[in-house]
Amino acid sequence: MLPGTSAAIFAIFPCDELDDGKRWLKNDYSVSCIDGNWSHDAFKFYGLIMILNFPIGIPISYSILLLRRRKRLNPRGAARSEIKRMLAKDRTLEEEVTLRRESDNSLQSTVFLWGSYRPHAWWFEIFECCRRLALTGALVFIRQGEKEEGGGKGGKPLRLILTLNFSRPGSQTQIAIGLLICISSSLIFALTWPYATMRDNVLGILTQVQLVGTLFAAMMYKMGQTSLQTYDQNGTGWLLIILNSTVFLIIIVWCTYEIIGDEGPGTEESGEILVDTGELLRDGRECQLEVQRGRPAE
Repeated sequence: MLPGTSAAIFAIFPCDELDDGKRWLKNDYSVSCIDGNWSHDAFKFYGLIMILNFPIGIPISYSILLLRRRKRLNPRGAARSEIKRMLAKDRTLEEEVTLRRESDNSLQSTVFLWGSYRPHAWWFEIFECCRRLALTGALVFIRQGEKEEGGGKGGKPLRLILTLNFSRPGSQTQIAIGLLICISSSLIFALTWPYATMRDNVLGILTQVQLVGTLFAAMMYKMGQTSLQTYDQNGTGWLLIILNSTVFLIIIVWCTYEIIGDEGPGTEESGEILVDTGELLRDGRECQLEVQRGRPAE
């Protein structure tokens, strides 16, 4: 919900400038962005308030909730040494910490923030919020500036100016920053291995690889539009199709394997429960017979 809501809030600001010099809201060309348009100014004021509540307020709230509980989510120092001293032989330190935090009633109100992550990655939900916000909405604040033409001997060299402003999405600068975010996220996923299960960790890395491939294809397409350089569009398209298909097949195969693998233990556990229930019923009948015979039932 947070990325979608934040993207809708950020959509209040970017405007398109047409050939006649007039500026219109990108998502609704019936709304003029000229100075003095009180309706658009009112929406921008409302958008600023919502930015404080959602894209800024929610990550800050999550940070406060997790930072106040970090010592119980991932004990350090003397508390960690005490857990190691009392550690059972059939458990690892991480398993023991996980069991303790799951049994701590004071932490259950925030389990949606840390329940999917390993103890050392208690902060990962904050990172995920910031990553999603950066990819879905924050890129509208970045645009590629105009080129400065060199004029004569005293002219400035040809260069690009990177500015922060509200502008249309899809510029080369925005795509490049999106690529940088996805590559950095892939490294963080690989280095921290944050999720509690291997499946989620692998799928998280594959998702980042998929995003990198998609943004790379978008970058190539954008360069082909804005420069004289050409590239093999068919080859890039097939590469993107193969990448997405491979990730999709891995997800399907892995999820199918997980479902099939879970049926075995579940059946065994059900069988054990049935056996235990049968033993209880048999003991109950024996006790009933003993009572009927006039003997005291143990």
